[in-house]
Amino acid sequence: MAPPGIPDYLSRRRHVRPGRVTVEGRAWSGLAVERVEFSADGGLTWDDADLGEPLGPYAWVRWAYEWDAPPGEHELCGRATDAAGETQPLSAEGAWNYGGYGVNVVQRVRVTVG
Repeated sequence: MAPPGIPDYLSRRRHVRPGRVTVEGRAWSGLAVERVEFSADGGLTWDDADLGEPLGPYAWVRWAYEWDAPPGEHELCGRATDAAGETQPLSAEGAWNYGGYGVNVVQRVRVTVG
């Protein structure tokens, strides 16, 4: 996910104005990505994002979601599902390692809208 808004250096929190915000990113899997979902409430609810045209079966695919950002604190998440029906996990329990390999957990970005 390409985090929207202006970053705060120390907290890594993003700041955006209320209203329509385009949240976008890229998704990849060893198989074709067939679905990307977006959540603005830390993963409690999900909506389908729009997928771009894949350049090939093993290429990254662009995704975008038009978010109507209400004032307040939010945790944005994006998750992909591939052609085998495998969806990114919400947590990386047991998958962490020094190189970061094999960690495919849902990305989370804290955003303050105001």
